[in-house]
Amino acid sequence: MNGGLGVSDESGQPIGSVDPARRLVGGFEVLEEIGRGAFGAVFKARQVSVDRIVALKILPPYLAKNEQFAKRFLREAHAVAHLNHPNIVQGIDAGHAGAYYYFAMEYVDGKSAEAVLSAEGPLAERRALEIVRDIAGALGQMR
Repeated sequence: MNGGLGVSDESGQPIGSVDPARRLVGGFEVLEEIGRGAFGAVFKARQVSVDRIVALKILPPYLAKNEQFAKRFLREAHAVAHLNHPNIVQGIDAGHAGAYYYFAMEYVDGKSAEAVLSAEGPLAERRALEIVRDIAGALGQMR
């Protein structure tokens, strides 16, 4: 770990902060990393203005320098913000602070599908069908 928020992306670049003392990105205080994907890391964070826990996705600075990536990142946030379904997390805020683009979403406490499958193995047919039904309902919202 180094600089900024105390974490770095795949290239070793720090995923940083506007206020390193409080680990702030925009109006969000970063608490801990909860996931990582191809286009950045996701953190559990606190939205300072309303004292709410959120999931905060941050585009690494080396990708944020690429205008195409930055626009794609913000388009994703914009698309999610217009969805309203019980099986889709709510988009809360998006923007950039310094060199960092961020996207705040509803925080859902629980295990990922990958973690459940790793721990429990294949799901029972009925449970798998329930999950597929819920996913299909959410995807139907995206028309």
